[in-house]
Amino acid sequence: DETRPPLFILGESGSGKSSFIRAGLLPHILHSNNESKEIYIKEMNPSAFHGKIYNSIVDYLVNSFPILKNNPVLEDLYNGIKADYNFKHLKYALETSYDKLQTILFIDQLEEIFNDNSITEEEQNRTFLLLKGLTKIKCIQLILSMRSDFYNRFTRYSDLGFIKNSSIVVDIPKVSFADITEIIEIPAQKANLKWEINDKGVKLCKQIAKDAYTLGQ
Repeated sequence: DETRPPLFILGESGSGKSSFIRAGLLPHILHSNNESKEIYIKEMNPSAFHGKIYNSIVDYLVNSFPILKNNPVLEDLYNGIKADYNFKHLKYALETSYDKLQTILFIDQLEEIFNDNSITEEEQNRTFLLLKGLTKIKCIQLILSMRSDFYNRFTRYSDLGFIKNSSIVVDIPKVSFADITEIIEIPAQKANLKWEINDKGVKLCKQIAKDAYTLGQ
């Protein structure tokens, strides 16, 4: 097996990045599993860990791959030292022990690493280095989502640039009101369904489309 390239989902705020991943991409991966592998999914937001995103990712790896609990390099991995050696050792340990396991690490709203004041630049750097190391391990699939207005940050971090350059990048355009209306109305039309009309004479589908569009702004 070859490593699976990371998936980098970009888009404006409200463009539906998270929904695209949760309701489309992840179900597709699960349903197209023709290798009979166990697939585990972990979703995390950087700001949820009070500035400790690096150790939170390492915690996830330990919980996903129990063999790491007795690994002699685990302490160094937590401390972020001997990085290149540790990642090579991690790759060897996981790929020789877990050929029927696929774990998906979905980091939503990656831009929080840049705008959360509790995350230091040192924490940013070692987190990107860790993610870069994980892209080379075939039993780990990275999925990252980020607002497109943070795209220029790639040039400041070589490890983040490496991740982007090795990724399949999907740039999601912002959904228009007309798009949302079609998404809601066309399936109902094909099923020959009728929409309720409120006391102001507005069809329920129009109100749903308006609310969905407003929520995404």
